[in-house]
Amino acid sequence: MKTRRPARAGAGCFHSSIPPFLTFSILRNLIAETKADQERNPMSERQMLKETGRLTRYGAERAKALGIKPRDIGRLVHERRNARKA
Repeated sequence: MKTRRPARAGAGCFHSSIPPFLTFSILRNLIAETKADQERNPMSERQMLKETGRLTRYGAERAKALGIKPRDIGRLVHERRNARKA
């Protein structure tokens, strides 16, 4: 039987210490900056595909490191949404 590693304190602790209105403000500014950058320096199709592949590999590596299997995704999303409602 494989034992699961305990959750690490990190981004979750940092995120919970930021007031929600400030988080949304930061995200809104980040999105605006990203859109402006995309207008100034648009990505080519090739660059976009390369970035998509990079992000996909990163996500797969993180999931593997955390022991998350594809069958776990629905349950994890459901648990996270319920936790956020509480």
